[in-house]
Amino acid sequence: MKLILGWLGICFAVLGVLSIGLQDQIPPEDNLLDVPESILLTIVGVFCMYVGREYLPAGIGYLFGGDDGGDG
Repeated sequence: MKLILGWLGICFAVLGVLSIGLQDQIPPEDNLLDVPESILLTIVGVFCMYVGREYLPAGIGYLFGGDDGGDG
């Protein structure tokens, strides 16, 4: 379940960020998400990535994890 949430989180976050970034280039009749919906989708994506962080690739999982090795 966490594996699926992690990868869905990546998809949601990328889709939300792209939708925000390309808001001006997309014609209004073809635009699926408004800016508030895009922000919400991005936040949900980041939350899903946080939940599934242990199953994400090292570069992305590192953003959400602390130092798991410890000093001892």
